[in-house]
Amino acid sequence: MTGIDWISISPYQDRELGREAHRVFLDQKGRNNPVLLIEDMDLSGNFKKLKEVWVSPLRVERVDSAPCTVIGDFSEIVRQLDYILPGQNFNP
Repeated sequence: MTGIDWISISPYQDRELGREAHRVFLDQKGRNNPVLLIEDMDLSGNFKKLKEVWVSPLRVERVDSAPCTVIGDFSEIVRQLDYILPGQNFNP
């Protein structure tokens, strides 16, 4: 699985190149069979403490893409939150 911070891996100047890139990534017989793409993500945060990622696509018949919800597990930060008293500031 690969997430990118762009609308698509497909360049608007060369749509056929973009389609070929999608085919290569999603090829069931490919090297990493397949690499699932999550496009248009906000990757501006700090992911050093990211432990796990869950992706939940909204599946639609006869469509080759889907909107999805991506959830990250930052368990260490959650555990730290357990020890914060009311009125204290959280500073990871």
